[in-house]
Amino acid sequence: MKRNIVFFAVLLLLIPMLVWGCAPEDVDPVEEPREEPVDEPIEPDEPLPSDPVDENGKPWMEEGLLEPEKTVTLVIEGMEEELTLQLHVSSQFPYALYLDEERYRLEEKDGKDHIHPRVDVEPEVYMAIEYREAVEITNLLSALEAELVGAGADVQVEGWVEHPLPALHIYGIHGSAWDDAVERFYLMEDGEDGVFIVQQKLFVEAVEGHGARFDGILEEFLVWNREKGQFLQPDLHK
Repeated sequence: MKRNIVFFAVLLLLIPMLVWGCAPEDVDPVEEPREEPVDEPIEPDEPLPSDPVDENGKPWMEEGLLEPEKTVTLVIEGMEEELTLQLHVSSQFPYALYLDEERYRLEEKDGKDHIHPRVDVEPEVYMAIEYREAVEITNLLSALEAELVGAGADVQVEGWVEHPLPALHIYGIHGSAWDDAVERFYLMEDGEDGVFIVQQKLFVEAVEGHGARFDGILEEFLVWNREKGQFLQPDLHK
């Protein structure tokens, strides 16, 4: 009996020890990853100012710099004629002019601005305008003179003129018949480092008609001044 009592007493002492020994060791709790705070963009009260960007690098094409049309009086074959001309700003070169759109159309062709009659004219009639940078105007004049002489024209170099443009004027006549070709060139400095070359392709009978109208268009020729950022009437540079 006493042995049984001792056995049960020892068993009572061992059971808690066994339970304690089998219990899992303490494990540190796994920390959940913390999300880093994200700075929210601060919206300004007003839009920040930005510098205007000229997408095509041609500031003279900005709208509103010139009046969209102009009324002029021309003398055509001895008769006064009042015309309303529409503004054309070149997309190729730094200039603008006023064009008689009822009679003429303008297109870009062979790297030049070509002005053609809206109706077919035979022989061909047109006025072409191009611009070259960093060239000597006298070298251009000499090259044109040689070209006209080589084509068999009777060449006249008038030198500096004020009408219709302040420019060097040279022309060549290929005969005296009504349909013989006449070519006129005006070389005008832009006041910086470039030269405008204006070519008029005519024939003898068209000089007083289309030739006078072309000159009337050139009287409204305006040159873009980069320093002042505006169009100006061309000056006579000698």
